[in-house]
Amino acid sequence: PAKMDQMEARLDLIRRLERKYGDTIPEVLAAQEKLQEEYDRYDSMDKEIEQMGQEHKRLLARYRQQARALSASRHQLAEVFEKTITGHLRDLGIEKTVFSVAFEEKTEKKQLMPQPKGDDTIAFMISPNPGEPLKPLYKIASGGELSRIMLAIKSMEAEQEGVGCMVFDEIDTGISGRMAQVVGEKMALIARHRQVICVTHLPQIAAMADHEYLVQKSVTDGRTSTAVTHLDEQQRIAEIARMLGGAGDNDTSAKTHAANMLRDAQAWKKQQ
Repeated sequence: PAKMDQMEARLDLIRRLERKYGDTIPEVLAAQEKLQEEYDRYDSMDKEIEQMGQEHKRLLARYRQQARALSASRHQLAEVFEKTITGHLRDLGIEKTVFSVAFEEKTEKKQLMPQPKGDDTIAFMISPNPGEPLKPLYKIASGGELSRIMLAIKSMEAEQEGVGCMVFDEIDTGISGRMAQVVGEKMALIARHRQVICVTHLPQIAAMADHEYLVQKSVTDGRTSTAVTHLDEQQRIAEIARMLGGAGDNDTSAKTHAANMLRDAQAWKKQQ
């Protein structure tokens, strides 16, 4: 009788295990193995946490070292960057503008959390007019100033290796007249060593290009399509005349002016 009770208790335990962990004995044993592995993992968690803490300290010390080196390099480069940008801005007709790179100081004594770009927070500051304090570029710069500062930065970037093609979209925002001519000349200088693609509505800039393309949109049967046409010399004259405000194909004065602009642009590029 005692043996019978043991067997029935054992069978009852097996049935309860099967209901909870699987329909067959192999499934129950597989569940037991998985739970044992989980238990062993929790049992060794304190040791793993200690190891991870040591690894965290090692990596954090390495990050701090590299962040300090990066910050020192940035401060050193900032001086060269400021002088170079100021030189380009002088060429672009805003020589009275003061450009500065500001490093935001940490207000808290505790160290910042590691960041992908290091610990520095940097802002570009400008003073457009003499006597005015430096203020953040993104807050006070006009459209024309932003265009020229961007061109100055791109000009500096073009001097570095690895930049094969530069795209200027609406770089002529907020400029006209002589300044448009200066911007066109600056892009032509960049184009001596890099490919330059520029989207513009100014004839002074278009005339400086080696190749000119006309981008037109049209609607046919309710569908909008865009066509890009490479212009020959006569077509360039007509398009630049249109930019100049020519009334139409018979506006000879605008076409004469456009032809002169193209001729002068080619002559200027040959002298550089």
